[in-house]
Amino acid sequence: MSATPFTPVINNTPSLNSDCCTLRPDRFGSGALSSQNRNQWFDSTAFRVPAQYVFGNSVGNILRGPGFSSAAWSLSKNVQFSESKKLELRWEAFNAFNPTNLSNPVAAIDSSLAGRITGIAHFMRRQQLGVHFSW
Repeated sequence: MSATPFTPVINNTPSLNSDCCTLRPDRFGSGALSSQNRNQWFDSTAFRVPAQYVFGNSVGNILRGPGFSSAAWSLSKNVQFSESKKLELRWEAFNAFNPTNLSNPVAAIDSSLAGRITGIAHFMRRQQLGVHFSW
């Protein structure tokens, strides 16, 4: 899947006399980086805290986070012993190729972690085995 959009925000809303909502910063550049990595996904210096009692000029969903990929596989086998007795064997793998799916970066530009990705968006590979006998 393609990357999910996110919006740069300001964490310290009491300094702007607002505790009602998330405030946006002033934007002075695109915020995009040519070489993104988990330690710096966007250019946080392209944004700054607006003057007191002023709303920032940045719009919503202007930056994109990392992409996402996952594949699920399943193998099953049914064995019929008699007309009424049946055995089902099943193996399932979720996120089978196990790529690292990073979450969106810290979007608060007044945070020391601004632009850094600190978590994963999806669980790593999981597998399960199932046996079902019916009679």
